[in-house]
Amino acid sequence: MKILSWRDCVAIFAIFLSECIYSSSFENFWVDDGLPHQTVWDITQDDKGLIWLATTDGLASYNGYDFEYFQKEDSETSSLPDNYTRSLLSTEHGIWVGHAKGVSFLNKYNYKFDSIALSEFEGVISSSFIVYQMIQNGNKLFVASSNGLYVVNIKSMVVKKH
Repeated sequence: MKILSWRDCVAIFAIFLSECIYSSSFENFWVDDGLPHQTVWDITQDDKGLIWLATTDGLASYNGYDFEYFQKEDSETSSLPDNYTRSLLSTEHGIWVGHAKGVSFLNKYNYKFDSIALSEFEGVISSSFIVYQMIQNGNKLFVASSNGLYVVNIKSMVVKKH
């Protein structure tokens, strides 16, 4: 039995790696394809396989064929409160969306938003509010923002700033 040299191992690994890279396919999407805006800040996938994109002009979902997007509707209180979406978190029951006014939860059963205005929390109004990241642990949603860390009790929707 012949033992492979390190050069043989490197060559085999390089061939394997090139096959992995070239066998992957990527598809680019633009505004003309249905994307609400060319700037995409965050991407996640839900348990149904939908791809969700946070853009500068609203939230978009992609099912592999078509885009559906969600934007602020002044006459609808259960719509997205701001189009500048920045971060996403997929959960079992829906999608958390971080935007310029705070966070919203998109219920995947009725496609309605429940929103929490963090940009005006404790009377402080911020025109440059950004939600950078969200993490859920049990009934708590941790929100890292340009104004600091917020903890949201998901059941009661009570917010605490840390």
